[in-house]
Order: sequence, then C-alpha cells, then structure tokens
Amino acid sequence: MTIYDLKLIRRGGLLLFNFPSRDDVDPALESGFLQAISDHALERGKNLKKVVYDDVYDYIIKRKHASREDFLLVATADKYHIEEGIIHKMNFIFEKYFKNIELSPGMRIRNQKIYDEIYEYLHDIPLKVFVLNNAERINAILNPLIEENDSFESYALTSSYTNEILYHYEKTNLEKIKKYLLNCSLKEIPRNTVFKGYELEKGLDEDEYEFRIIEHKNYETQIVEKKLLAIIYDTGINHYKDPDNHVLLYLFGKDQLMGTRAPNIDAILREDSYNWVRHEKTI
Repeated sequence: MTIYDLKLIRRGGLLLFNFPSRDDVDPALESGFLQAISDHALERGKNLKKVVYDDVYDYIIKRKHASREDFLLVATADKYHIEEGIIHKMNFIFEKYFKNIELSPGMRIRNQKIYDEIYEYLHDIPLKVFVLNNAERINAILNPLIEENDSFESYALTSSYTNEILYHYEKTNLEKIKKYLLNCSLKEIPRNTVFKGYELEKGLDEDEYEFRIIEHKNYETQIVEKKLLAIIYDTGINHYKDPDNHVLLYLFGKDQLMGTRAPNIDAILREDSYNWVRHEKTI
C-alpha cells in the first residue's frame, strides 16, 4: 500500500481523524509536531508541502472546512509513489468526507463507515479486485512475453494514482518488484494520456549488478554495470468506481530494444479488458 497513514488535524494540532490507528507512534504528539512545523513555514512566508524522512514522505495540504476553519490533511507514503496521485487522493478524501462534517469542541471522527470507505479508496480496492478477478486473462497475455523472450524479466500492473501494485508476474517475488519500482523512482506519470515507449534506465542495487570485464590495449580493465530498463504504458483500463485511476503496465528487462519486442501490448491488454469479469468480490 502506497499511502499507509492519513491524519486530519484541526487548528492547534488537535487530531480529528487517524487512519490507521497505530501503537508505535503517539498520534497526538505527531499531529502537534506537524502543525508546529507547518506554522513555522508560514511564519517564514512558505507553504510546507512535504516532509521527507529517509524513504518515508509526509504530504501536507491545507484545506478549509465549510466553517472556514483551516485543517491540515497529512498522508504518509512510501518511496515508490506518484506524487500527483497522492495529492489527488488527499483532495478527494477531504472534499467527500471532511469538508462539511459537523464539528464540536474536542471531537474525534470515529464513524466506521467513513473509515471503511477511506480504507477502500486508499488501497485502490475496486481497481485491485477488478484486476485480480481477471488474473488468468492477464497471465495468458503477459506471461508468454517473459517466458518466451529473453528481452524481458518481469512485469507489474500498478495504479496510476499512487503506483500501488495491483498485480505482478507470479514468478517474481513482491519485494523484487518493489525494488524495481524504487529504482524507477518516478515522481509523476501523466494520467488520462496514453503514452508508449516511456523508458527508464537505472542501476540496480549492488546485489543485482551484472558485471563484465572489458580489456583495453593498455591492459587496464573497466567494470560495466548492466542497467535495468523499464517501459511503462498507461493501458487506459479502469474501474467505474474510480474512472480516472488507470492500470499502468511496467515491463522490466535489460534489452535496449525490448520496446520493439512487445508491439501494441498495451492495446492488446486494453482490448481484452472489455471481456473481463466485472462482478464485485472482496479480496
């Protein structure tokens, strides 16, 4: 899950809503800290938008309640996220659940229906279930690319809003897929635009390097890293409950020409999705 913590903070650092409830962090203390550094930024004429702790990112947006009172909404995300998608989700959640909620002194929002709906939205549940329900059809299209072509090593399907992993090549473990996404390190992918052949070339972690020794005439040697290539497609596949959230297809490999080995693969997947099972089913 890309967004794994969400807080709504009232003026003065009062925590109104916290998802999920955590035992390892004092949410009231953390809320007060976030309010304090946000106020400090405003005193310097700045608007604090993001706080980064190693590979953890806190995104902060200031929104006005219907009463005109300022609130802070803070979302905590891990490294392999799409910034534009995080902000979109935060604004959507505020408008739908918090902007017009009735306020009272010292209140906390504990409505289970709100909690459940936010959980579903943050986890991309509708889109993820749609994809998982049709895993066999996805395998039939994408697995032969990996198994019959040396150009490709793996694939992943993610959410265009947050880069949440929806599905991936079953023979590649999830942690390795996350490592691939971390190395791609995309900050933003355009939504509602079909784009093809978007290539990224990044070095992998040390244990993933492949080395070869090149001999030169002066007998010196050089170590050359083999790079990871990722080609990303916006397939346009979506779910009616969240129509702007598209399925992204990542193809991973180490062949400079791998984009030519899978012509129109996004269109083939999109065309097949018209026949996918659409019944509702929980994970």
